[in-house]
Amino acid sequence: DIAFDLSQRFITEGTAVELVGRSTTARLPPDVRWIPLAEPIAVTVALVLPAGEWSPALQHFEAVVRGYALAHGWLDHPDCTAAPTGVSGGSTERGVVR
Repeated sequence: DIAFDLSQRFITEGTAVELVGRSTTARLPPDVRWIPLAEPIAVTVALVLPAGEWSPALQHFEAVVRGYALAHGWLDHPDCTAAPTGVSGGSTERGVVR
């Protein structure tokens, strides 16, 4: 079993160190410092949706995700900013979001 201690007790006591990502900084106790060891890297993230007919809810979800990614500069594939390939359905490859 692996337990995760949100209080970072062992680190605070000085008996351990931990390698963690930037997202961990949101919950670090005030007496623990996060020190970046490398420049941020891009991780490929893709939205995978079914081919064929999309429900209105799925169409809305895809539009919201695409808009969010575009607004945050995450789109790095030429097809990412293109409209979906079918008015009533989608393509199995929408592009890569970083």
